[in-house]
Amino acid sequence: MNLINEGIQTTHTDSSTQYRQSQTTQTGFFHSEPEYTETVSLIGTSKSDFKNAISRVDPSVLASVSQSLRLTNPTAIVEFAENLNEEQFQFLLRLLSPIDSSNTSTTQTAISTPTNLTQEQINFYDLGFRFICPDFQSSIVSGPFFVGSQPQHFSQTISAPKRPNQKIIFQSISSTGPFFPPSLTIWCGESLLYSPNFSLNQKFLDFTPILNGRSQKLLEFTIQNESQWYCIVVRAVRKRTYKELIGDALKRRLPPSMQASVCCPVTGKVMKIPSRSTKCQHAQCFELKSAIRSNKPGTDFECPICGEKIEFNDIAVDWDMMGSVANQRVTAAYIELAANDI
Repeated sequence: MNLINEGIQTTHTDSSTQYRQSQTTQTGFFHSEPEYTETVSLIGTSKSDFKNAISRVDPSVLASVSQSLRLTNPTAIVEFAENLNEEQFQFLLRLLSPIDSSNTSTTQTAISTPTNLTQEQINFYDLGFRFICPDFQSSIVSGPFFVGSQPQHFSQTISAPKRPNQKIIFQSISSTGPFFPPSLTIWCGESLLYSPNFSLNQKFLDFTPILNGRSQKLLEFTIQNESQWYCIVVRAVRKRTYKELIGDALKRRLPPSMQASVCCPVTGKVMKIPSRSTKCQHAQCFELKSAIRSNKPGTDFECPICGEKIEFNDIAVDWDMMGSVANQRVTAAYIELAANDI
């Protein structure tokens, strides 16, 4: 099972293996696996029938899986399958078969490991208002890998070209939401990047100081048997600047309100960019830039007034109040200059 779930494993040694488990390199089946609907399910096929059954597999799927296994050609998968134990063989059949939620074959393991992500799960990776990328697939540096069905220890050699405002982040999602495996441990050389003892209240780990624009780094992942599967991935995304975020908010205009104070209730200062969510029930605005700064990347954006979780795209600017405050500032400056001339 370990061979199938990790792809081709290459055992190697270095100084760190003297006190930690041996390392293996995971290529992963899920890096570029295409979606397919026409393939006939091979689940339940015996090894003796596998050679004939393989002809019913979509050629593109067969080629993708064979490439992930580093096989010279798709026909070599028959010989490869003969050397697998029964559990590994059944997992290979699942990789070559279409996803079928109604299939309840007793040969499947207790944890259902999907071969792709649903659109809802992919949306999780887009992390809201602070990060942006063209799409999920193009942002992948390593992965995605599905883990948790058994104890695993594998390594990945990772590097990413340095780009402006780029962040290299590690993310995890499970069948129940954006959570990290409870037993997950991540090492980079002698540096411990993450362990079960770490307190984490955000949706990602920032690997930028380690990986961004540096030479190749070897990351080691260790995970124990979990009660559900987890999908883990390393991505390169771009952090949006304050200027970009404020520019987006300025495109959305709030209706004028006579009940709001020009002072931000959080900072106590006169607001330069009075804003609030169009979904909030209160009329009072807050200072936009200070609100952005108070919301950490990777966490939900919370209204600083009512504490509700809001979407950044729902935040708009009270242009009438902003104009009024600007006029007051200009008038005050004019009066001060006039007084100095007396």
